[in-house]
Amino acid sequence: MNLRFLLRVAACVAAFALAAGQTPNAAVPNSPLDPSDIDHTCKACDDFYQFAVGGWLKKNPILPEFGSSSPWIGRYEANEALLHDALEKAAADPNATGETKQVGTFYRVCMDEARANRLGAQPLADEMARIDGATDLRGFQTELARVSRATGDIPTSDVPHWPLMAYLPTANPGDSTQQIGGLLQSGTTLPSPEYYTAAQFAPQRGALTTFAASLFTLIGEPADKAAADAATALDVEAALSKISMKREDLFNPQNTSTPANLKSLAQLQALAPAIDWRAYITDLHAPTDVTIDVATLDYFKQLSGMLTTRPLSDWKTYLKWWDASHETGALSTPFVDAGFQFQKDLVGVQQQRPRWKRCLAQTSAQLSEAVGQVFVARAFSGAAKARAVAMVGNIRTALRDDLTTLPWMSTATRTEALRKLGAMKEKIAYPDRWRDYTGLAAGDVSYAANLDAARAFNIDFFQRQAGKPTNRDQWAMSPQTINAQYDPQNNDITFPAAILLSPFFSASGDDATNYGAIGAVIGHEMTHGFDNTGRQYNAGGNLKDWWTPADSKSFDARAACIIQEYDGLPVAQGVMQNGKLVQGEAIADFGGLTLAYRAFKKTAQYKANRPIDGYTPDQRFFLAYAKVWAENATEKSLIAQAKGNEHSIGKNRVLGTLMNMPEFAKAFHCAAGAKMVAKTRCQIW
Repeated sequence: MNLRFLLRVAACVAAFALAAGQTPNAAVPNSPLDPSDIDHTCKACDDFYQFAVGGWLKKNPILPEFGSSSPWIGRYEANEALLHDALEKAAADPNATGETKQVGTFYRVCMDEARANRLGAQPLADEMARIDGATDLRGFQTELARVSRATGDIPTSDVPHWPLMAYLPTANPGDSTQQIGGLLQSGTTLPSPEYYTAAQFAPQRGALTTFAASLFTLIGEPADKAAADAATALDVEAALSKISMKREDLFNPQNTSTPANLKSLAQLQALAPAIDWRAYITDLHAPTDVTIDVATLDYFKQLSGMLTTRPLSDWKTYLKWWDASHETGALSTPFVDAGFQFQKDLVGVQQQRPRWKRCLAQTSAQLSEAVGQVFVARAFSGAAKARAVAMVGNIRTALRDDLTTLPWMSTATRTEALRKLGAMKEKIAYPDRWRDYTGLAAGDVSYAANLDAARAFNIDFFQRQAGKPTNRDQWAMSPQTINAQYDPQNNDITFPAAILLSPFFSASGDDATNYGAIGAVIGHEMTHGFDNTGRQYNAGGNLKDWWTPADSKSFDARAACIIQEYDGLPVAQGVMQNGKLVQGEAIADFGGLTLAYRAFKKTAQYKANRPIDGYTPDQRFFLAYAKVWAENATEKSLIAQAKGNEHSIGKNRVLGTLMNMPEFAKAFHCAAGAKMVAKTRCQIW
């Protein structure tokens, strides 16, 4: 869809973003190609994932704080150690000024657990009273907007999570140089609609109800009313899930960004009359004189009807639940414990993260580029950026060569594809200009107050952009975020500094491991420009069909092969990948690794073909790729990802990609008929 905050989801390489920092010369966990990572009891041509990382899996059990373990988490924890020191110093400096003072104050007040415990539920009291005091839908929507600004997020690698709906600026699908309004369904807690109905997920529904009842009790309700309100909140969420567009359909802009989706304020009012849209948008501190992309039309039609037929008391109960559940981490210990118990039941996390890590994460998220400046100064080198820039250029050349010679693509489509690649911009490591946080006031009243203020400050920063020219220099990810992305409306690729570090990349590492790890990530993001979603946008980032009918048909047939393959890849007992949901990421994995390999073939290391630690350069390339996706995770976590995330699980990213690459089969001498050789090979690029 054209909503940039959703498009980034399809364009990110990781299933979740991690943010923190590291020292460039520190001992880094999970560095590439440790010989002990290999499982020699498994044949590479039978199960390359087990062969390549089986030893790593034995050495790296599930971390109780995460419900999983992976090289991504290893990098995250190494980064935390560095930023911990920086934030502690900022918090203790009585003479700090500017953004250093803001960062230090936000972190210091968050760390004051005694203050949070003294306050108890008090930070929620005023909003709870305002919600209770709403006597009609107009009053309710005023509080809906207020709670949205205090609890809503500005996502970089997931869909926005707001009560009932999210409203943020986005580029006009027909003219990406201009920002308009963007309206999207939201408002549920569980990973996918299935969680609200399927018998398999009854325990998760029970956990959600228990969590809600705990919060209602903590804000002062009697036990019987708390239980009844919890049931009401769950019932409202279940009703919202029934009218929501399927996640796999959200990534097709033909469902979400056609001219039929673009509405004036008056047209939106006619579509969903139960809401006073001018007042609601004004309450969000956003301009009202802009076109609005209503991404999920049917959702808002039905939501309007639900708002008028369901008792106002139900909506007020739902909003109180939403507000409390999204403030738990900023409140007293009983609130924090209730939130942790829910995560434990939902995805299998076993241990609460120490408070300093939780405070570091929120400080980094809310003052992202202020913390990012600290991270870059301490963790990133000019040499690393220079080598990364060179790799991006080499992989861009590989894609240009591929587009030039692709046998199934016509001249007309090829010309536009090359034009798009030529226009694709690069954002590497950190922005040239840092964001200004002058207007964000972090005080000593409470952590909850600071968190609410920071969220509102960040939302307002984006809301002001509606109706204005698109700022193509603005970064959607902070430098300390361990992720990468392609933005189809900006037609640009972003690689934050944090992913240009070990174990993904080393300025002094060999080409085989660098191209197999970060090279595949770079190629992945470039390929997103030509995946099932990205290919619908032209060189200028506008939604425009630049494919001939025959080429579109050929692409769709090749994508169907990928969908069918992933539908057959297991996630857990009785649960398979959803091929339609993960197709964009799978296409990018296929294309990205193929491009990285072609660029690697031009290096001196490949041409010399000298083994290291008993493995040829080719073999090291594929081993490095597999290492990136090594993952131990709870079954609950894997199932939640399969049901609600467009990225397949790590194991399937390895197996599903490599079984289609003849270069892999050649490198490990896999004969036709081997398990790691697809019977029907899928290939687009």
